[in-house]
Amino acid sequence: MALRKKGSRVITVDDIKYRWVVATDKKGLHFVAEYADEPGQRIVVAFHREDQNGEATSVTPADVQSLIKIALQKGWKPQKKAHQLHLGQGEKILERV
Repeated sequence: MALRKKGSRVITVDDIKYRWVVATDKKGLHFVAEYADEPGQRIVVAFHREDQNGEATSVTPADVQSLIKIALQKGWKPQKKAHQLHLGQGEKILERV
């Protein structure tokens, strides 16, 4: 099932469009991205609600671009139908710790 267009954003990385969203729940934030045209495998990255200083966590377009590039390096196949690829804790991936 594809991400809803309403509430999600599109970003272009290396001439390929991806749709992404950040959702929140009791545990924290979850970044989800997929290929925009024909969604296949998704990537999922978890973030804490607050950073080490107690500030609200934000996921910027620059973060999204970095996460997509890292996922591709780790074998993400966004056009292939497959189970979600969980990359882990976003702060560690983006070296914010």
